[in-house]
Amino acid sequence: MYYGAQCKRLCCLMCSTRGHLTAVEYMFKKYIEKLRTHDPACPLCHRPFDEQTEVDELISEARITFIIEGLDNKLNLSGCQLGKVY
Repeated sequence: MYYGAQCKRLCCLMCSTRGHLTAVEYMFKKYIEKLRTHDPACPLCHRPFDEQTEVDELISEARITFIIEGLDNKLNLSGCQLGKVY
């Protein structure tokens, strides 16, 4: 059980972590959304892609998908942990 200042610090840390994870998840989803537009360019460097297959490969890369899936799990976990504190 957490009491007083310890509880407040833990809640602040968990809320901050949850906010950070939510922002990162949003950023990755927007990145992929921009790649799915007509005639896309890289949202970061604005480099045009020569072929649609380049875009498809980038979207389907395991690291982007894994990061988003991993964030979902971390967000769910942080929400559960935050609920236990209250």
